[in-house]
Amino acid sequence: MMFAHPTRLADLYTPEVERIYLPERHYPEVTLEITAKTGNTGERHFKSLKAKAYQGLRRTLNQVSHLDRSGQFVFDARFDTDKNIAHVIDHIAFPVLFAKRALTEKLGQPITIHVILGKKAVSLATRVYETLGIPIICTDDIVHGNIVTVSSHEIYSAISDLTNIDLGEPSEPTPERIFVPRRGDRSIINNSEIANFLEQRGFVTCYFEKYTPRQQWTMMRHAKEIVIVHGAAGSHMQFNRVGLDGDGPGPAIMEIFSPYFVLRGWRHLAPLMNGKWCAVRGQITPDTVRTIDFTDWGRKLSPLLAPIKRPFHVDVDTVAMGLDYLEII
Repeated sequence: MMFAHPTRLADLYTPEVERIYLPERHYPEVTLEITAKTGNTGERHFKSLKAKAYQGLRRTLNQVSHLDRSGQFVFDARFDTDKNIAHVIDHIAFPVLFAKRALTEKLGQPITIHVILGKKAVSLATRVYETLGIPIICTDDIVHGNIVTVSSHEIYSAISDLTNIDLGEPSEPTPERIFVPRRGDRSIINNSEIANFLEQRGFVTCYFEKYTPRQQWTMMRHAKEIVIVHGAAGSHMQFNRVGLDGDGPGPAIMEIFSPYFVLRGWRHLAPLMNGKWCAVRGQITPDTVRTIDFTDWGRKLSPLLAPIKRPFHVDVDTVAMGLDYLEII
């Protein structure tokens, strides 16, 4: 269910919250192919013109180096960004952990897979891998070793096993109700109003930028009710164990979307965790409709001034209806 900003489209004289029934989604079984072949990774593929030019110069001067990791299993993660924690966790870390488990069972002995990151990998990514016990290699060069590949990162059915790791006991109790907003792109214009309303209902506002991955996962692990603005921070919800380790239901999740950026989101997580999900969509403006339905601009993420990055307004009544739908008293 999605609750959208009040509109007069249904009644000219009385703007009302739209209640949108979303169609069912079915996820078919996915067959994964995991390979481990001795060979070279090849060079890192850069996206910026400056980096490509530098790489070309190195080739011309025959300065391309080879890093020998013979006998080690390595996974080249340099095809994806290391600045988005959702990509780090979903596209790399989980497939690597899954491959590690599969290869360990296949070979009958414990194995370790090193993840290859760029030479200047951001600390956000390195801390994620460190917390998950995945060793890393930071280089832009060609790496020789046992190259591991995984055919797909859609391993949803294995998430509950992969996230069942020892995070240690928190130094102090974590809140059962949390609100995770955003700063900057796709932030809520009236965020203080929404935060105040939720805090009156027992929610604690948590800006995840302030916490380490371990702290973020610990908070999400024990949260029973979660209100979150759609973004990379949603990947942390996969560590929730409320409906998996106990006899009660899983988490109740409300995902708040920018009207420019409504996606499948983290909807698929709720049934995996025996939980419940709903969405709230911000206010649609004339520019929203023009951009989303009458141009291709809304689906292009790269332009710095793309409308999808704009802050948006959220109506408190839609949030209240979402809480009622999730049976959060």
